[in-house]
Amino acid sequence: VSNGNFQVTYNESGNPCTSTLDINVTPSVVANFQPVPNSACINDATFQLTQFSSTGGSGTGTESFTTTSWPAGGVPLTVSSTGLVDLSNAVVGPYTIQYTYTEGSCTDSETASIVIQSLPQVLYTSTSPISLCSDASVDLGPLFFPSSGGTFTVNGNTLSGSTLSGSASFLTPTGNTVVYSYTDPTTQCSNSATQTFDLLVAPLFNGAVFNESCPGENDGSIGISLTAGATINMTYDWSNGYSGTPLPNVGAGTYTVTVSN
Repeated sequence: VSNGNFQVTYNESGNPCTSTLDINVTPSVVANFQPVPNSACINDATFQLTQFSSTGGSGTGTESFTTTSWPAGGVPLTVSSTGLVDLSNAVVGPYTIQYTYTEGSCTDSETASIVIQSLPQVLYTSTSPISLCSDASVDLGPLFFPSSGGTFTVNGNTLSGSTLSGSASFLTPTGNTVVYSYTDPTTQCSNSATQTFDLLVAPLFNGAVFNESCPGENDGSIGISLTAGATINMTYDWSNGYSGTPLPNVGAGTYTVTVSN
């Protein structure tokens, strides 16, 4: 029997009375549902289902979605008739979504699985704050996990790699913010870690030389006076092996000092 409207007439032999019945034959419908992609990240607000349709019928029926299974501790997801999934109550794990197409008295359903993925672990792993002097640079990679594959942004400026120069124009004396963003290549879910630091200014200093009282007495000294930059927890390392200030008991000669904190 083809699709369409039919009328059946019944009469009984010898009886002039007849009965009629109108019958509408509609084509069977088939629901098709194979969403691609079939996963979302736990921090996504919504997820749009795709690849759902029906064959057979006139295409004028109604579509609906129902969550038929969900992870332990979770609840059914709310899905609109257009396939937009509300993930506000989602938990990590697999969900089974049923797509149903109904046209007249004909209906068909197909189920598919979508997976809510966890975010990758991204951490600042160093036990010490970021230490950076204005005249030096620091490799940020070893200070974070994962140590490679992510992107560093400092005060809103994206670095081309993981090395940050203390002379960068976008750095400020205090309150610099490093954001390390990483995207898992398998799940395509992203996470980030943030660390703040102050820029250490290299110390500036003057030296005061006190010559020997007489040649060969070795009773000269050199004093150090800090004029700018760091002033606390300073170390003074001299080229003759002495540490501290002033440098005592020296004779004529050239001496080099490294001042740091």
